[in-house]
Amino acid sequence: MNRAAAAAGTIGLVIGLVAGGVGGHLLDDGSNELTAEEKRPTTTVAIERRDLNVTESATGELASSSEQALTTIGSGTITTAAEVGATIDRGGQIARVDDVPTTILFGNQPVWRAFKSSMTDGTDVLQLEMNLRALGFDPKSMTLDDHFDSDTGAAIKAWETSLGVAEPDDVLDAGQVIFAPTALQVTAAVAAGTRLTPGAELATVRPIDGSGLKLIFTVTEEAERYQPGQQVSIVLTDESEHPATITSFERVASTGGQLGGGGQTASFTVTATPDQEAGGLTAGPVSVEIPTDSATGALAVPSRALVAVTEGGQAVRLAQGDRLVAVNVGVFSDGWVEITGDEISEGTMVVVPA
Repeated sequence: MNRAAAAAGTIGLVIGLVAGGVGGHLLDDGSNELTAEEKRPTTTVAIERRDLNVTESATGELASSSEQALTTIGSGTITTAAEVGATIDRGGQIARVDDVPTTILFGNQPVWRAFKSSMTDGTDVLQLEMNLRALGFDPKSMTLDDHFDSDTGAAIKAWETSLGVAEPDDVLDAGQVIFAPTALQVTAAVAAGTRLTPGAELATVRPIDGSGLKLIFTVTEEAERYQPGQQVSIVLTDESEHPATITSFERVASTGGQLGGGGQTASFTVTATPDQEAGGLTAGPVSVEIPTDSATGALAVPSRALVAVTEGGQAVRLAQGDRLVAVNVGVFSDGWVEITGDEISEGTMVVVPA
């Protein structure tokens, strides 16, 4: 909403207030006094500084932008397939192969061998031990290092027991774990019954830290209102808001008139990237709140404090002296309106309908 539109909306609002007998107006005879008929219960509020923001809503879609195949170096038959849409965190099962869980652990080094007492030292051992401790499986306070010892084996056995492995031991086969940098969301799955060989795909996944998603929505407004770098908000069904930044927009259609003629409406597809701290977002439909106007640190009053005057324009009634003073109006937001004018300052008390 631009300021001209806001002002036009204000005129309609305050005329309606007067027609309903709320507040007061300058009488035709020049008096500032309210008639007895117009007197209504009132209270006072202070003019205060506020940040006023006007937004419009759109329906958008969070889509995956960095899907990847999740592979295993194990072999066997998928007995329980990955669940599409499921979020797999550290220690979560992505699937079961030969009825043994394949589990996601965190780390950047991929699995390339089994974990057992006869293995040579390596950073993959340290990566495993850090995960076992993070999951609470550290029965003998093992030393976090690159060496597989009896404490490492005991932690593996305790973990396998918790997973329901039929015969838990101190060995972790290479196909039982997959290391990933972050939690994952499953976007596609290989069906149960599929025979796997080393290097085969178990599922298609994307990270859920916000980096694997893009926000797409369509608007029918001027392109200059949606510039790269502009902030918007993703609103979920629980009403939580997550920031995103517009990265691009593209004209997709024009309707309602000849090119360049009046009445034409242009449609634009806008793409935005969720900020990195917006973790936990998942692909699917969302609402989008788009800022359209704002005033920072504006002098503001409740919009019901506005009074239409017969000479035209708007005014507010000052509590001190019970008199009207003319004001210019700016941004409307959440029941408040920006005002400027002579004698308008922070803390000044104005009259509003009770």
